[in-house]
Amino acid sequence: MLEQSMTERAFKKQPLLLLEILSKTAACLTVFSGLMVLTGWILKIPVLVSWNHGFVSMKANTALGFLLSGAAFCLAKPRGRRQSPKTPPLKAFSPLLALFVLILVLATLSQYIFGIDLGIDQFLVRDFTSSVGTSAPGRMALNTGVLFILTVISFSLNLKKGIRIAQVLSLFLILISLTSILGYIYKVPELYGVQGFTEMSLPTALGFILIGITGLFFHPAEGFVAILALDSTGGYIARRLVPFSVGIPIILIAFRLTIERGGIINLDTDVHIVSVLLITIFLGLVGWFLHSLDIMDKKKRRAEQEKETLLREIYHRTNNNMQTIQAMLILQHQKHPDTPLPQFVELLR
Repeated sequence: MLEQSMTERAFKKQPLLLLEILSKTAACLTVFSGLMVLTGWILKIPVLVSWNHGFVSMKANTALGFLLSGAAFCLAKPRGRRQSPKTPPLKAFSPLLALFVLILVLATLSQYIFGIDLGIDQFLVRDFTSSVGTSAPGRMALNTGVLFILTVISFSLNLKKGIRIAQVLSLFLILISLTSILGYIYKVPELYGVQGFTEMSLPTALGFILIGITGLFFHPAEGFVAILALDSTGGYIARRLVPFSVGIPIILIAFRLTIERGGIINLDTDVHIVSVLLITIFLGLVGWFLHSLDIMDKKKRRAEQEKETLLREIYHRTNNNMQTIQAMLILQHQKHPDTPLPQFVELLR
């Protein structure tokens, strides 16, 4: 399937390779983050499980879910990829890991729904952290469980023919996780938790961003993300527009928080400055894109002119050669009238 999509549309190799590396790296980082948090629980290192004493901690079962989810993506092979004969067939284990995550999450959610305790929250380790944002010791957040279910669904669809839906779910994971991070930045608990239930921790939100990136670019040559690697004007613009669309709001939010919390200027002036910055930045981006398109158009026109010049040169050389051959054959015919002229010479005459 991948080879078919590659032949139907022209891709630039470097962006396609970068997207593949991004997906694999995010999956490995997800596994690493899960291992680090589990290590923090086993060795009782608070900074590894919550990053800050006043923050909600990532529960051990949540870390296990990230470890298994990331490992499932690492072991799985995108559709259309050929398995190397020297590589052990580990692909069959990836759905089992995803299934274990689903069972763990459904069991946790059943505790919320039916008000029971199945004894799985502290099965791996005892919860030694404070009760900040925690409804039951060791229990993962309700919204964390829901996002894990979406992760498993996205993983399953990525292995089948639902790549576009899988990418939409992965993008939804990233957006919800960014909302939770903004909740921590602006100190709004409603953005990262449900009142009366365990809240999503900051490391958990970052973990879902990683797993979302993994699923989003698992098939970089298919779905709506394929435009980032296309060798076309749309692909050229997308590769330049998307990074700015993500980066500029983050930079402006950080700038606004810095001047607001530092008391440098008042809130009204702050809003006006951010508005002016937005206008200036986007006008600059529009100008840059127009300049880039103008350069592409000039290169295209130059290539067309070179092609036209080459074709004209080929035509003239071919015509001259044909005329030379015709003249030689006519001279030969004049010396030897009994020799008939070839048919194509008669036609040229």
